[in-house]
Amino acid sequence: MMRRYDHIISGSRRSKRNIVFLAWLIFSPSLIYGQVIVPSALVVTGYDSHIELQWQASPTPGIITYNIYRSGQENGPFTLVHQAPANRRHWIDFTGRLDTTLFYRVTAQTVTSESPPTTIQTGNTSELSDDALLDMVQRYTFRYFWDLAHPVSGLARERTNSGDVVTTGG
Repeated sequence: MMRRYDHIISGSRRSKRNIVFLAWLIFSPSLIYGQVIVPSALVVTGYDSHIELQWQASPTPGIITYNIYRSGQENGPFTLVHQAPANRRHWIDFTGRLDTTLFYRVTAQTVTSESPPTTIQTGNTSELSDDALLDMVQRYTFRYFWDLAHPVSGLARERTNSGDVVTTGG
């Protein structure tokens, strides 16, 4: 007796296409349900020659990239300046200039659609005090060891592109 879904599980070419299509529908709910949800909690922090952006991930499954838009004026026009991978929740915009004010917004992108933008956030570059410089260095050092640690051992990688090569000292 043939069960209801046996034709999908069987080995025919047509059933394999059906499985691929079903997997595509399962992992792309934004295709069925419509709009991609906006990333949240965009925080923009200015330093001496760069501006850092951090955001919370969109809860929509199937996000492939976060699009970062920048403008020199609050009302735009906004230009796409970077596409961060889906597993990345921060980006650094190196301006190379002091006393610069820039405006940012972020969207989430799936294979077929893009979310509405976050609310516009402002970033200002300015000269750093000694305390602010130390805070920045501590934050970035911690992030390096936290984000780039080996997933199994937890040790620091030799460098950012060293694969599974880790280090235990100088």
